[in-house]
Amino acid sequence: MKRIFSCSAPLICLLLLFLSCAKNDNTSSVDGDGNPANSNGFISAKFNGKLKQFKFRADGAFEDNNKLLGMNGFMEDNSLSPTLEIHIKKTEGKITTGTYHLYDSPDIAISATYTISRKEDGALLSNTFYETRDIGNKKDLIINIKSLANGRAKGTFNGVITTDNEVKGDQVITLTEGTFDVALN
Repeated sequence: MKRIFSCSAPLICLLLLFLSCAKNDNTSSVDGDGNPANSNGFISAKFNGKLKQFKFRADGAFEDNNKLLGMNGFMEDNSLSPTLEIHIKKTEGKITTGTYHLYDSPDIAISATYTISRKEDGALLSNTFYETRDIGNKKDLIINIKSLANGRAKGTFNGVITTDNEVKGDQVITLTEGTFDVALN
């Protein structure tokens, strides 16, 4: 018995060491709704039909006595990664669960901004911003806050964002199937 223990003890220690050093990578797992599982949260949407997930440093915060809700997330775990920001601001009353349209009323302002950084050798050269703006009949952004509970904001969004490109003209991105689940800091 002593010989079995003395031979297996190093193997058990090696196994425990291996398991304790194993990388805990939740980036490929999904929650019950098929969304990326991440303790901090996520923002995701289809951009002209192609799914983009902002699951790094995805979080949100209330400011101005709960009259402003800002949420953002990065596609990659670095500061030059593409980002998506969503904001809701009310001049009267607090932000609550419900549906917010871009042009609901003069006391509500909502926006979505998608930022792509152009970099070279790891240094920022320029940013391209796709933002919510009125471009004729493609002007609406809809954000539906389904839950503000347990320190989290959860909901859906869809709409249109554009960039003003002097060479190519306005470039339009249609956001569909947008979802968010972010911790509120």
